[in-house]
Amino acid sequence: MPGFKNLHVTILRILVLGLAIAGLSTAVSSSRAGDEDAPADLSGDYTFTGTLPDSGECSGTFVVKKRMTVSTHDGPRYNSYDVKMAYKGGWKGVGVGTFIDGHFNFAVAPNDKYLAVVTYRPVVLSPRMIELKRELWNKEHNSKERHLYEVQGDPWWADVWTYKHYGVFFRADGSWGFENLGPEHLGDTPPLGDGTWAFVRHYYDNKGKQAILDYKSGQVAAEVKGDAVKISMAYTKSNGKLDEPEVNAGLMPDANTLVAVFNGSGEEAVGTVSPAGMTMTGRICDSSDLGLTSITLTVPEDVAKKNPGLFR
Repeated sequence: MPGFKNLHVTILRILVLGLAIAGLSTAVSSSRAGDEDAPADLSGDYTFTGTLPDSGECSGTFVVKKRMTVSTHDGPRYNSYDVKMAYKGGWKGVGVGTFIDGHFNFAVAPNDKYLAVVTYRPVVLSPRMIELKRELWNKEHNSKERHLYEVQGDPWWADVWTYKHYGVFFRADGSWGFENLGPEHLGDTPPLGDGTWAFVRHYYDNKGKQAILDYKSGQVAAEVKGDAVKISMAYTKSNGKLDEPEVNAGLMPDANTLVAVFNGSGEEAVGTVSPAGMTMTGRICDSSDLGLTSITLTVPEDVAKKNPGLFR
């Protein structure tokens, strides 16, 4: 569990025997039945049209190719995609994407090997787990020691359940993992949108095993500017202080989701599109000036046939 480095730790095992944990999320199932629960495969060659920040029109191609399918412990699976975007007129970008909660979220740039897209959302717990979390929080306030709590069976949500928000990130080099937004437990955490959070980023293998020693921490701040979001991300240095923040872009496809790009070099953009008939519509936001481009992807027939529940 992140956030306890260099602290005296007492490990308490919490028995979760038959608790109603299915209420963690309706959009992110906590069980997996088989291939029928496989994530949607959106691989294909799309075309797009759009409206630029200066009201000019744009068009081009948008190629989506599945890189890998990753799993969490007894929980959701995700596809990560390589993305290539080319505008008529010359601009080309490559990047990474994933489909989460009905939104295809992606990041593109001319050439950034470690470019990443992260999708933040609330940690939704069952009433019983919320009460248990409150009990543990009260114990923390009455104790002189810090504690590390583990959930028996190590379900997928055990790495995020003491936080109010978490992110799923994918990097263009194939890395992926979870990013927790603090503070932990019942701290005063603002809702997604305007706010400042501590974060701890953990990397995972394709089967959902956390690399305990491979993580980054720091602070992320979001400032909503109309339909765009200014993201400032600063990493923690070896002396415990924050580095100079990187300024990136973000979007909110709905009130409970924040999508952001990180690890860019200044020319990156973040985008989010959602199925609408035989198209996917949404926006792209440039990190350099938070300029917004409205975009519509035309869904190829082969992609629609693979995903009849998404496109009609």
